[in-house]
Amino acid sequence: AIAEPCRKRMEGHVESRQKEAENALERATKPMRIGATCANKKSSSGSQLFFGDICHVAVYTGTNILSADKIKAHNTSGRQQRSLQADRIFALAAAQFQTALDFAPDDAQVLEKYCSSLCNSLVFDASNADAVKRNKRKVSDAIGVFLDTENADALAEVLRRLPKDYKYGDLGCAAYEALLDLDPDYFTVSSHMPLRELALIPSKFSLFTPGSPASFMRVAAHIYRKVLSEGSLGSIYGEVPLAWAKALQSDEVIVGLVAQAESDADQRDLDLHVFHPIDKMEDCDLMVVADNRRLTTALNLTECAKITDEGVYEAAKCCTSLKALNIDGCSKLSDRSLLALKRFAPGLLTLSASKCHRFGDVALTSLFQTTKKLKILNVNFCKEFSDDAMAALAKCCKFLELLHCQHCTGLTDLGVYQFALEVQAKNLRSLDLAYCRNIGDDALEVVAKKCLHLDWLSVKGLSRLTDGSIKALTHNLWKLQHLDLEDLFLITDDVFYFDHERDGRKAADAAMLTTVTSLNLSECTGLTDDCLGGIATRCARLRSFKAAHVPELTVAGFRHFVVEPVARAPRGESLHVLDLGFCPSMDDRALETLCKACPQLETLNVAGCVQLTDGAMKIICTNCGHVKSLGLSYVKRLTDAAICTAADYLWLEELDVSGCSHLTDDGVEVLCLEMAGLVKLDLSSCSKLTDAAIESIRRHSEHLRWLKVANLSGVTSERLAALQEANSNLRVIREDLTNHDDGKPLDRIAFDE
Repeated sequence: AIAEPCRKRMEGHVESRQKEAENALERATKPMRIGATCANKKSSSGSQLFFGDICHVAVYTGTNILSADKIKAHNTSGRQQRSLQADRIFALAAAQFQTALDFAPDDAQVLEKYCSSLCNSLVFDASNADAVKRNKRKVSDAIGVFLDTENADALAEVLRRLPKDYKYGDLGCAAYEALLDLDPDYFTVSSHMPLRELALIPSKFSLFTPGSPASFMRVAAHIYRKVLSEGSLGSIYGEVPLAWAKALQSDEVIVGLVAQAESDADQRDLDLHVFHPIDKMEDCDLMVVADNRRLTTALNLTECAKITDEGVYEAAKCCTSLKALNIDGCSKLSDRSLLALKRFAPGLLTLSASKCHRFGDVALTSLFQTTKKLKILNVNFCKEFSDDAMAALAKCCKFLELLHCQHCTGLTDLGVYQFALEVQAKNLRSLDLAYCRNIGDDALEVVAKKCLHLDWLSVKGLSRLTDGSIKALTHNLWKLQHLDLEDLFLITDDVFYFDHERDGRKAADAAMLTTVTSLNLSECTGLTDDCLGGIATRCARLRSFKAAHVPELTVAGFRHFVVEPVARAPRGESLHVLDLGFCPSMDDRALETLCKACPQLETLNVAGCVQLTDGAMKIICTNCGHVKSLGLSYVKRLTDAAICTAADYLWLEELDVSGCSHLTDDGVEVLCLEMAGLVKLDLSSCSKLTDAAIESIRRHSEHLRWLKVANLSGVTSERLAALQEANSNLRVIREDLTNHDDGKPLDRIAFDE
């Protein structure tokens, strides 16, 4: 009796709007007449016609004059909000339904019709953001009323009737939590909303989407635990029973396990980071998972800083078939974990233990003697990894394909020399020795002569290296695809040209650097324009090129880089990453030369190129429309105009405009309004910015996940706190921190491929 009249009113309202829209579309096809109405269904030729040029003025007299009321009515109808009539109808229906519920709170038909009417309001005028907020407020208020009146079935019906969409997840969570406040044991196999239907709620609202609010994850985990507590529903999320998962304490872990089960992924590959970060996992959860997944062959515990030796010991004891283990960032682990792996996981093929500072040389050596099939080893930042362990690795692990040991300062020439002589060179493909500063030319020359199958090599920060060892690398490693020579300030342009005097091999001349696709020469201050000519001649397949902080590069060198100087062949067509930050001679003209030759660029960094102007942004937009990551820090002549240009033409995900002192709050507002996909933003040291810029970010940049606002005197802590509260997934960095190992900023946008 209540629903039918309201339904008819709404249908009439929708029908009238459809007719108005049809008339508007029809009028749009007719010629415009000054001082007259267009043709319509009532009058094929229109009415109140006036024929003449636009410069003429028409004066209406007599009976045909347009009254002020008619003009005002037409103007008002065009400006008024169309959703107000719908709001009035919904409010009328809500009042009548509430009266009915007061009389019969358990009437299933009234509940169904009321909640259906209430939730249908959400999809009406869904394209209007204000209307959506207003309609969501109605549902939220109704949830509060149901909570006050202790009507649990009504809350369950709201949960059922809400539209299937992520943006209504907050309402779903509110209804669920309100229902639990009334009755924690409400859900059963035969309740108004049975457990089998409740099991689908997290998927209905995509509560487990990465980057979702913490409340979404909490509600999803609570639902999974409640559903899995019912024995008959242990396999509801897939063929693999998950009843045991209800004992897990970490919300992220249980949500990840369910997501894995629903995706039909290989249950032996326990990498829950694919679905959601599980860095809060503790030993108790690891033990439960390992005990119930004993056939696990791959385990990823990246950044699980709460995991200790006890957890790893039990995991290794249960998962004796373990082939791959990632414990990067598990800083509490010590030699006891290595001994557990030695005892229970002799078949280990992959071990990644970056930043495990407590691992000792003796325990690592002992592990290598047992895990002889080890293929991949990452011990970056493990300072105890020294010459003895490296020699033992090469001697015992004959299948080794990858060794990454950057910042292992205990390594010397002796360890690398012994490694190069003992390792099976035909298997070794990747070697990272970055910032192992005690390594010199002698060791690298042996690597160049013995490890001929390397395709990935980093010697970044080995400041003792000279042309001798780098020439050995470029002349002998014919399969190299990635070469990182950053911060080798002793090398010169000669390393990119074949040495006919000391090496007469024709094959070496033909193969030198021809397979390289990624090259990093940043901070190699001894290089000049000549190196760019050699690179253009040899490296025709480059996808990534970095030469930041190389002061001697000029416009002439850039011309050689994009047009090979010997055969005059064009270069740059396949380049995706270009970093020429802090190049003093870079101006608009030089940038135009590069951008025209590199149309596929996705990452561009020209930070510190102080000669660039707002015109540079137009050049980038015109020639490199695929750019997603852009570095413009300390481009001092940049203004809001450049930001507006970028907003019109580019889809940016990462932007660094730190130190751009002419950038104002208006520019940031345009940035936030137009660049909806922005994920990382650096506004540090933009001295003109105030709280207004932070407010623009709060209102419009809901997808932003990383923001740096160091050295902003005009921004208050209160405004930043409000921003953090509005976007709980946003990481806000308020100060500059430096890495003690290499002296570089810790928190910055890395312009990588």
